[in-house]
Amino acid sequence: MAEQIYYRIIKAELTQFATLTDSFDLKNKLMQNNEMVLAFDPANSVLSCTYSIILRDENEAPLMKASMLCGFELKKESVEALTQNGTVKIPSNVLVHMASLTYSSMRGAISVKAEDTALRGYVLPFCNVSEHVKSAVSFKLTE
Repeated sequence: MAEQIYYRIIKAELTQFATLTDSFDLKNKLMQNNEMVLAFDPANSVLSCTYSIILRDENEAPLMKASMLCGFELKKESVEALTQNGTVKIPSNVLVHMASLTYSSMRGAISVKAEDTALRGYVLPFCNVSEHVKSAVSFKLTE
């Protein structure tokens, strides 16, 4: 794919944020579960990426849940360039880029939201989203 993909961010929303503890020592070992969901709205040419995390303590008790939704409106010409036989195929490098933007947006939102909680000072670890996105994803344009 030599074609440039044009998009704009139309939404960045922390759709879920909950701290599930009133006291916690950040020096303790933490585990983080990540989940990413991609969707495409063909009527509006919007690719959505939702990144969710659950932070757990060493006993696997949940400490925090957060989900960030970012919407990326693709330019009509970009969608056309990616479409073949009624299916739009989003290349993996584009998906990795958009997932990275979503995870980074969540990093900032959590920093602000956790400011007055027991998890103040928690820093999200680096997340190599290319480990989660191995190939292009195709979406049907019509049912």
